[in-house]
This record gives sequence, C-alpha cells and structure tokens, in this order.
Amino acid sequence: MRTLLFLGFMCLFMSCHKYPDAVEQALEQAGDNRKELEKVLEHFRKQGKIPYQSACFLIENMPYHQSKEMILLDSAYNSYFERVDSIYFQLFSNMTIEEIRPYKKKKHDSLCISLAENFKKIAVPRILNVDKTDIQIINSEFLVDNIESALRIWNEKGYKTDKDFDFF
Repeated sequence: MRTLLFLGFMCLFMSCHKYPDAVEQALEQAGDNRKELEKVLEHFRKQGKIPYQSACFLIENMPYHQSKEMILLDSAYNSYFERVDSIYFQLFSNMTIEEIRPYKKKKHDSLCISLAENFKKIAVPRILNVDKTDIQIINSEFLVDNIESALRIWNEKGYKTDKDFDFF
C-alpha cells in the first residue's frame, strides 16, 4: 500500500509544472535561452493575469517563428538616435500634429543635412545568417519592452486589464 501511495504521489509531483504545459514545451526548445524567457515569465507573473497570459502566449508560440537574418548594429546607432530623438523632442514636443506637418515637407534644411552627414559616418550594420527559432535567441529585455508597450497602449485606449485575455 505504501508503494502504491508513493507512486501516486510521485506521479502527481512530476505532473506539476511551474508554467502551463504549452509554455513548458516551448521552454524545453529554448535551449540556452530558457533562463531569458523565464525572466520574462517571472517579471509578468507579479503584474497580474493579463500581463502574465500575454507573456505565456508569446513564448508558447515562439517555436513556430524565426528570422533568417540577424542585424548587428554598431553602438553608434543608439547614440545617434538618442540625439535625434532629443533634438526632435525639443523642437516639436509642444506642437500638435497639424503644426508639425509643414516641417516634414521642408527638404534639406540645415538640421536634416547635419543629421544625414552624421548618419553616414556610422558603420554599416552587419547581417548574419541564423538558423535558430525566435525562442532560442530573443532576449528578456526585448520581450518585456514589447509586452509592456502593448499593455500601455491597451490601458491608454481605455481598456481594462480585468477583461478577458482573448479580447486583449
């Protein structure tokens, strides 16, 4: 009787997963990237049902998606775009779309020329051919940023995270 009880307990214990079955299956395919994806799951587990379900949904579907190429950007790209964003924020942050539109039609003003010259100095991105699925290469920071962006837009549009996940 003890043996039967022990075997029943072991079967029950082994069938318990930390994550839903489909997520566990995807994590098994992640290889060395599993820890990155678990960071995402643990981050969103603390934030509620919809954020956590969003992370689970993306991760369980990642094995079916991949890119053929990976673009490696020089660190100068980030610096350049931070400067451009800062300049444009200073110029246009207090303006409406209607007020900004006329500026978009101007060609080759001194600011655009200067920015273009600086952009030409940045090294051309390297492109690597990859033979991995998204689940094997996408990092936690990328997923967290994208899920949080989607949730922020969801909330800004007046939706509530207590709605059904299928609606989200």
